[in-house]
Amino acid sequence: MCHDHAKQHHQQGSSTNAGLTRVFIGARPARIEELVSARSPLAAFHLLADPAGIGSRIRAAARAEPVRYVWALPPGYLRPAFGSGWALVGDAGHRIDPTARTG
Repeated sequence: MCHDHAKQHHQQGSSTNAGLTRVFIGARPARIEELVSARSPLAAFHLLADPAGIGSRIRAAARAEPVRYVWALPPGYLRPAFGSGWALVGDAGHRIDPTARTG
């Protein structure tokens, strides 16, 4: 995962099934709206990928599915890991992160 606070975007990738990689590029909601309202989600994705430093790799890759976008994700959070007479075990107390699909 890479965050660029000056350009106000971040990207991350993760392996999925069948040897594919999921790529996420995020930006502030106003920036996403500006890009997607004037062009296709794929063109907007390319415009975000270039300053993130992965534009050439994205354009050279084969897409398995269409580019999707969301205006806003629910915030991640930490679940209380213990209380009076109980405790979460294993990864049940980990941070819930909607972009990484963890928790």
